[in-house]
Amino acid sequence: MKLRNDYYATFRGKEFRLVYLNDGGLELVSEDPVDLAIGFSKHSEGIFTLKAKKEDLSNPREISTYAKYKGHRFFVESSKADSAILVTECSPALADQLGLEQMERDIFYKKVLISEISDVWEESRQFKL
Repeated sequence: MKLRNDYYATFRGKEFRLVYLNDGGLELVSEDPVDLAIGFSKHSEGIFTLKAKKEDLSNPREISTYAKYKGHRFFVESSKADSAILVTECSPALADQLGLEQMERDIFYKKVLISEISDVWEESRQFKL
């Protein structure tokens, strides 16, 4: 399961993960070596980055991945080949019913098999840079 729980923006017609740097700058992140041709530099094995200017970016948005488990909506915190960590805000009674563990008040999680998830989708929220 591919997860996207981060900020993204479009640069030269292609979507990239967007990182806010400590100095207030912006950096685009790619896993595609083809992007070296448009100014990206190798950051580490399989990761390429480019410092970006606000005016060169469009469609900035935050994307989060969600899943349906036993009829309920969960945020997908992380996933591996055959399992995922799901997080939700719910009542303690529902948490008991679903076998969830508490993270903090009214926030619960559960590690589930991918096969137990009935649907996966992304939600996107635009924001200003």
